[in-house]
Amino acid sequence: MGAYSQEPTQIMSTPTKPTPGPQAKPANASGGPGEHHPFGGSTLTPCDECPGYESRSGTNPAAEQGTRLHEYLETGDESLIKDDFEEHLVEYAQLEVGKLTKAYDMQKGEVYKELMLPLEMGIHSNFGTCDLVIVAETFGLVIDYKMGVHGVPHPKDNLQAWDYVCGVFQKFEGVHEIVFSFVCPKRSEVSTHIFYRADLPEMLTRIKGVIRTAMRVRRQFHARKLSQASIKLLNCQSRRCEYCKNLGSCPAVGENLDEDAKMVPLDDVLAINERLKKAPLYEDYIKAVKDHSKQLVFEMGEELPDYTVETRAGKRSITDVSGAWVEAREADVDVIDFLTIIKTVPVGAFEKLFKGKEATRTAMMHLAESDGVSHGAETSYLKRRAKK
Repeated sequence: MGAYSQEPTQIMSTPTKPTPGPQAKPANASGGPGEHHPFGGSTLTPCDECPGYESRSGTNPAAEQGTRLHEYLETGDESLIKDDFEEHLVEYAQLEVGKLTKAYDMQKGEVYKELMLPLEMGIHSNFGTCDLVIVAETFGLVIDYKMGVHGVPHPKDNLQAWDYVCGVFQKFEGVHEIVFSFVCPKRSEVSTHIFYRADLPEMLTRIKGVIRTAMRVRRQFHARKLSQASIKLLNCQSRRCEYCKNLGSCPAVGENLDEDAKMVPLDDVLAINERLKKAPLYEDYIKAVKDHSKQLVFEMGEELPDYTVETRAGKRSITDVSGAWVEAREADVDVIDFLTIIKTVPVGAFEKLFKGKEATRTAMMHLAESDGVSHGAETSYLKRRAKK
């Protein structure tokens, strides 16, 4: 690779067997490869901000990229890197890990990649998988990669960092001091904090409190019976809500929508600007409400007082164009009349019919000269400014 990999480090060595430590058996999860605990480290901060938060399933290109880059940093498989930018990101991560390893004199420490860390807290036990742990006698270096563009809270205030640190303290009983670092390549940021074993009881108490509250509120969401006390704890934030499984049934989002629906002067630029920022959240909320309603009726057999179930025939379309032409030709339909009902042909599909760029270019040029190619009207739209 390029310039960032010029400083060698010890962190690519094969991990040795971890020293024995408490092996918590988290409730409702086995902790197998690739599994995530419902209240694992990455979920704690969102649940602390809003105990009703529950991550919904699904993926996106950014998440898939992050998964590949994490896997590369674990395995070194270069087939996972798709372009120069991704190469730059992993090289940045490796360089910063090398700096941290050297700064804290951990070159000879025992290295553990993708280390599963059970955290024993009774019925509130969980587990998480930390990207990199290096242990040398009484000292530990814990590193987690963040491949997104958004910032993350500093480790001293970050419950995911606390969760991993507590897990390392429990797993390695001889460790008394841990340096935790978030390495964020897309932001060119590294944030670091030092934790001590004496911090462990306070951190465990805080983590258990967050999980206890989130478990109670989540059970009520699933039972569709939220108490007034739980409703008061809900915190509608567009940054979290759009990824929440409970979006469509959340009263906090509904209350915010009702409040924002009040009329404001059309020349109040700042108010309109703030509402426009929330629009994607409310669009997601309305879609989630519709999906939830369909689930209640069609999957759970419930009835909605103001709605009935109706059925309409699906729109018909002919997919066999050549077969349609055979039938039309036998009925003496003029070829021009037949072609006029096929109103548009996708340019991309049309171009694939030709062999070679020159033939394609010639055909498109002839069509353009005879006004046979239309261009959609240019449209303007508002794009959210990137956060600085």
